[in-house]
Amino acid sequence: MNWKRSILIKIFEIVFYTDQNLRVCLPKVKGTFSRYLTWYLIKSMDVINQIVIHAILNKIGWPYKSIYGDKVSLTAYYVIMHSSKEKIRKYIKQLAFATELGEADCQHLANMIDRLLKYRGKKQIYGNAIRGLKINGQLQYYIYPIVNFKDVNKRRKKIGLKHTIEEYAEINNAILNYGDDISIRLTRYLCD
Repeated sequence: MNWKRSILIKIFEIVFYTDQNLRVCLPKVKGTFSRYLTWYLIKSMDVINQIVIHAILNKIGWPYKSIYGDKVSLTAYYVIMHSSKEKIRKYIKQLAFATELGEADCQHLANMIDRLLKYRGKKQIYGNAIRGLKINGQLQYYIYPIVNFKDVNKRRKKIGLKHTIEEYAEINNAILNYGDDISIRLTRYLCD
């Protein structure tokens, strides 16, 4: 293994740990101040990780799985997904190209596309964006509204996603809204 690649892999390992460690612990954090402090630390680490990963992606492009491994590609995905919509828009082209070559995960591309659409207040394409809402004190997850719902499973299959939208909703314990009327009302509620 060449030494530059080894160093890049080690950098991505560190970034993966700093990106995911506090997020994994977050559900166990009790108390408003503790949760606020934990989110502050997460956001602070996000800024540092973004500086590092954006610099690397600007230099080498999206890290191919065959060269750097799955975890490096996953780390790039996590950091970009925690970036601004402008940064997501900038790096989605690299991810799309790598996905076309089989060098990145199609789930990551679908997630990124759907997140960008959600940020714009538009319906998603693949149904990967989920939103948690507290209703009557209970946290409930919803699949964000989907454009042309009747064809979503065809689109999911075409891009290479393993689960139907119904399976995905069940796996994520999320409510799936089938009708356009319900989706439009939910879109307005989520985007306000």
